Parts: sequence; structure tokens; C-alpha cells
Amino acid sequence: VESATRGWTLAFHSLKLAAGDRLITTACDYGSNFVAYIQAKERLGIEIVIVPDDSSGQIDMDILRKEASHPRTRLICLCHIPTGGGLVNPAAEVGRVARERGILYLLDACQSVGHLQVD
Repeated sequence: VESATRGWTLAFHSLKLAAGDRLITTACDYGSNFVAYIQAKERLGIEIVIVPDDSSGQIDMDILRKEASHPRTRLICLCHIPTGGGLVNPAAEVGRVARERGILYLLDACQSVGHLQVD
């Protein structure tokens, strides 16, 4: 794959989403990721739910838990470390919420490499 963006886009578009399915993301997600969300909304009729930030700038976990409890939530997309600004979203905690509820989790961690030790 020629780029991380292309790889993420291929992974996203390989998911089986349908009309009425809910995708949860944050306002700090990458613009190219939002393009894919909007395309899926227009083409498939999915709902995009944007969880606001908490007081530290990270995804508000209380609101995420509430939104993830909706029966039509199928996917949580999170940008671990957005470009610039120093924000680090709680990727492992979000992953636990997704796993507990049987929701797919697509983590964009491209910027994490080089900023944090990753395994």
C-alpha cells in the first residue's frame, strides 16, 4: 500500500456497514478519514456520531460509553495521536469499551509511531 492513509481507507471500506448503523468518532479525526465517513453516510446511510472532548482534550469516555451502548453502534474509529498539539487519546481504554460491547474498533495510530513506543 502506497501510504498509511490509503491503508486506513482500504480497511474502512472493507467493513460491512449498512443503513442505520452508527459510527462513533471524534472531532480530532483526520480529514481524510472524515471523507470516508461521509462517503459511507451518503452511499450506505450510516449515522456518524462525533463524541466531544473532555476537559483535557481527549475523547470524553463517559459520552463514548453512552453512545457505544446504542444497539446500532457498529464501529468506533479513533485517531490515537493527531498531528501536532500533543494530544494522546486513550486508545486502550476505548478498545476495552469496544470489546465489551462487541463493536468493531478501527484505530488510526500512524502518528503514534515515532512519538510513543508501540508494540
